[in-house]
Amino acid sequence: MAELLNKTTAGRFTELWVHLCEWMEMIFMQMLLTLTLWPLKLMYRRPRPDESWPAWQANQRLCRIDRRYC
Repeated sequence: MAELLNKTTAGRFTELWVHLCEWMEMIFMQMLLTLTLWPLKLMYRRPRPDESWPAWQANQRLCRIDRRYC
């Protein structure tokens, strides 16, 4: 009887430990991805949602020619 009780408790502890490790792995992977991709977010510029790509590219060209259009 005591053996059965100990196995159940050990099984619960193991199951809890596995879920905790999975959760920690998920959190650490998200942190790693965020830290890795964050500089790319800063470097990559894109148009505003109300602006089309051709208009954005034209504005970028104008900005390179004359800084007043930036």
